[in-house]
Amino acid sequence: MTVKLCTGHHIMGMFDSLLVPIGDREVEVQTKRFDCVLKTYRIGDLVSGAAPGLRVYFDQLRIDEDARLVYRETESPTEDWTLFLVLANGVLVDTDAVAGTLGEELILQRIRTLNEIWQDSARLIERLTTFIADKQKRIDCLDSSINAVQHVIRDTRRLRQGDDFAGPFDLIHESSRRLKQGDDPLDVIESVIGKDHRFFYSDPEVPTDRLADYRL
Repeated sequence: MTVKLCTGHHIMGMFDSLLVPIGDREVEVQTKRFDCVLKTYRIGDLVSGAAPGLRVYFDQLRIDEDARLVYRETESPTEDWTLFLVLANGVLVDTDAVAGTLGEELILQRIRTLNEIWQDSARLIERLTTFIADKQKRIDCLDSSINAVQHVIRDTRRLRQGDDFAGPFDLIHESSRRLKQGDDPLDVIESVIGKDHRFFYSDPEVPTDRLADYRL
């Protein structure tokens, strides 16, 4: 199926955003094609409201030197691009940005090519598997950050209750040492967010498992 990206009839002002690579920059493209709930998507994301099956969309963009879209006819764009997006069962699996404003025949030709490429089930499964692995890493990192923040909260409460952190493992974490020396808990929380603490915040009393890499 071939349709233009930024079309549709929705509540005025509502749209979704797609962050896509164009040249050496990431550009935000707005669309009313999907659910229009002000969500932002990147490659690998499931787009809310996207139709099932393999879909190719396109849009023609004008971009200024700051990688912002130019909408007014009176403005002088620095670059013209024709952008193609490929969605498979709602997942944004690929983007293709071609320099210049392509004509109808070239647009249709590129859409046919992208359809042929992504009808290869092996290619599609490999790409989706990669997305799942990347998402899992992000989930793991988020979980570890939550655990680290909870650790800071517990330590903060202990200090407020008069605990002197005299236990053998009370100061093995940098966050605990910072709290004891008087750092602001909010600053400590900010420092642990977004970092991978899966090993650092493991139980220090549990011995290293030499067979961990082989366990199911």
